[in-house]
Amino acid sequence: DVAPATIENKSMNAWRSYELSARSFEIGVRFLKPAGRIVIKIFEGEDSIKLFRELQSHFENSKIIHPKAVRAGSREYYFYADTRKK
Repeated sequence: DVAPATIENKSMNAWRSYELSARSFEIGVRFLKPAGRIVIKIFEGEDSIKLFRELQSHFENSKIIHPKAVRAGSREYYFYADTRKK
């Protein structure tokens, strides 16, 4: 679970979150075994869907999860993916 230190600027929070999430994705693609799974925490922002599409291009199964335990109004959600494509 990685997340940036948040500030009042929501777009800056989303960008920082994207940068951390993109790095987690790069590490996952590089080191996960073919049957491996990855869960990436991200704050909703302009680039978050771009990252999800990239995730979809590398994994057979992927979905966006917004857990019920996350407080109402939170821009936080998770990308889940498994079964890396060859």
